[in-house]
This record gives sequence, structure tokens and C-alpha cells, in this order.
Amino acid sequence: MAIPSVTPETPFLASNHQDSKKHLLLATTGSVATIKLPQLLTHLSQTFSPKALTIHLLLSPSSKNFLSPTDLDEVSRNPLVSRLWSDADEWAFPSGVYTRECPVLHIELRKWADMLVVAPLSANTLSSIVVGRCDGLLLSVLRAWDWGERGGGGGGVVVAPAMNTLMWTHPVTGGQVETLRGWGVEVLMPVKKVLACGDEGVGGMVGVEVVVEAIGRRLAILSVEGEGEKEGEIEAVEG
Repeated sequence: MAIPSVTPETPFLASNHQDSKKHLLLATTGSVATIKLPQLLTHLSQTFSPKALTIHLLLSPSSKNFLSPTDLDEVSRNPLVSRLWSDADEWAFPSGVYTRECPVLHIELRKWADMLVVAPLSANTLSSIVVGRCDGLLLSVLRAWDWGERGGGGGGVVVAPAMNTLMWTHPVTGGQVETLRGWGVEVLMPVKKVLACGDEGVGGMVGVEVVVEAIGRRLAILSVEGEGEKEGEIEAVEG
């Protein structure tokens, strides 16, 4: 499936993309664990039906360094993925410059999304979120997120940190994680493993199955298997 293009002549409006599905905004940041994106999306598409879930991908500039053209082609063909966003899309205006009629993309994405997942969450992005930076599309979405009900409605925000062990154990990191938790963010804590740099210790991103479980739980989506069982129960009752 080819991802529909968003041109300056057809700006994205959340109000034009409302349906009965759950809407997941899935973001990657500048961690080597971004290489797990194709695996994560495959697991999601094996678990949830396209009738129940649709995904917009948001790739930070640095995260693209970990995805090959083959990876990008694979994720774009995933049956759950309907859009792919990058920082440049924030500034794609019909006339080439902003006018009052232009929708603001990071606001529209916040309105569209039932849940935001950042997997992996790099040390740099973790720090940027906590201090309120918004110099890219992902950070702008997070700064504009409705934090009024401890993380917003729907599925809220889930992050999966991934970084070198000494970056994870740095004195500043613990406080940053607690800040996110105080906002209502679910933090999927990193695991101990041999890291890409060769060091061994805590800092690896959790398994993709853990991320998938969090998405299903927080959005209250039945798995494909669960949907089949429910349909069977309905047919039995009607029979």
C-alpha cells in the first residue's frame, strides 16, 4: 500500500480524518533502536486489524539515519500505516509561506491522535521534552499535547527509552523520567543487554511485544484473535 502524499495543496486537517478506528501516532528518535521499527510494525499488523487501528509514523531527522530505503519501503507498505511525517511537512504551505488559512500540522496531529508512542526515545529527545523544547514536529506535538488529565485522554503518551548504559544512569536521567511520569506518561523501562556500541548494561529498548501490549491495553483494542473470539460468541448467541 502506497502512503497517500500530503502536498501543500492538500494540507492535513484532523477533522477530515475522523472514523471509528483508533489513531496512533508512532514516533522514532535518534537511537539505534529505531532499526526495530519494521519489526514493531509487523508485530502490530499481526496483532491488530486495519479496521481497528490506523497509524501515522513521525520520523525525527536523526532517526532516519537508522532506516535504509528498504526499511522505509517496508514500513510504508504496512497495512496499518496511512501516513508518514517528517519535520519538513510542518512548513509545506500552499503558497510557500504561512497564511492565516493554513492549518498548523503539529496541532492537527495532536487533534487526530488518540495516543502517542515514542519508541525509541533517545536521551536527547528525553531531555528536550522535559525542558519544553519544540524545535521539530515531534517536540511540537508533545508541547501542544493536552496534559490536563495526566497525559491527556484516550491512550495518552507512552515512551520507550533506549540509550547507552552510562547515559541512562547519568544523574539527570532519573529526574527526567520522573517528570514524565508526573505528567501521566507511561515509561517502558529499558532492559539490560549487549548494546549496539558493544557495552553491556541497562539501556536497550524493551521488546516490541511490550510496546504492542501497551498500545492494545491503553487504547482498549482487541487483537485479531480476540475479535475472532468475540464474533464467534455473537454468532453462537444469535444461533
